Amino acid sequence: MKVITKQVEIKRSIINEEIEASLKVYGDPIRWAVVKAIEDKFIVEGVFLQE
Repeated sequence: MKVITKQVEIKRSIINEEIEASLKVYGDPIRWAVVKAIEDKFIVEGVFLQE
């Protein structure tokens, strides 16, 4: 398993479960934070666990 940190762009939502579901595409999110909001998207920096 690898632990990686990256910034990704996801659909904007205020529901935590929807954000985490969007982040699962990049791996299992360990922790994450929204760093910027653009119209209908969020820029999220996260730490992911990949197999």
